[in-house]
Amino acid sequence: MTIRNASIPVGATFSPSGGSATTIIPINSDSASLRAFVGSSGVTALDRTECIFTGKTPKVSSQAPGGFTQGRASVKIIVPKILATAKRTLNTGTIELSIDPETTTEEVDAMRSLLINFLNDTDFAQLWLNQSTN
Repeated sequence: MTIRNASIPVGATFSPSGGSATTIIPINSDSASLRAFVGSSGVTALDRTECIFTGKTPKVSSQAPGGFTQGRASVKIIVPKILATAKRTLNTGTIELSIDPETTTEEVDAMRSLLINFLNDTDFAQLWLNQSTN
């Protein structure tokens, strides 16, 4: 299915099933980011799944609507893969939310839900699998 004919369940909730809880183990951090790896994802740094969390707090700005810049939070995952040629590559994914300080908890929850549904809805499977909008 192409994105042109897709639909998305707005307001739907997501409930993960299966899997097992795995600890996120910090590697290093500074005031704006935290680098970590996913607990039992690999034996060495070369085969571990990593994640990088970043956050940016809103700042006062006379140029911005409402007098503040948007806050931003993101997580990037890095999943190593050994190819048939025995070469190593990194598959990555990023989720980011940029929100105005006046955004309510309910509005943020609705945005998170919409993002999750874009990732999980079968209408968008070909986008994620083939990186194609057709």
